[in-house]
Order: sequence, then C-alpha cells, then structure tokens
Amino acid sequence: MQAAQESVTYVFCDVNGLHETNSKFGHEAGDRMLIALASELAKSFGQDIRARHVFPLWRG
Repeated sequence: MQAAQESVTYVFCDVNGLHETNSKFGHEAGDRMLIALASELAKSFGQDIRARHVFPLWRG
C-alpha cells in the first residue's frame, strides 16, 4: 500500500483589533469577527475547501 501524497499549508493571521472589539463590544462581536474572517479564508480555497480544513484560534 502506498501513502497518500498530500500537501499541508499553515496560514497565521494577526487579527488587528480583536482584543479591542471584545473589550468594547463583547465576545459575541469578536466571535462574529472571527467567523467572518474564517469565511473569507475559506473562500480563498475555492472548490478545494473540505471538512478537514480547520481555522483555529491561537492566542498568544
């Protein structure tokens, strides 16, 4: 049996204003901001988007 040949891409984004949005308008507004960002990133994958693509939040 042969291993599948798949590529992996990591994209790191610094979401400017997320902390301020959470502080001023609440975490629900910040969540909506992150959902909108994830949606735009998903569009960039076009037809190649699959359920296994993940858009995690990494806090630093």
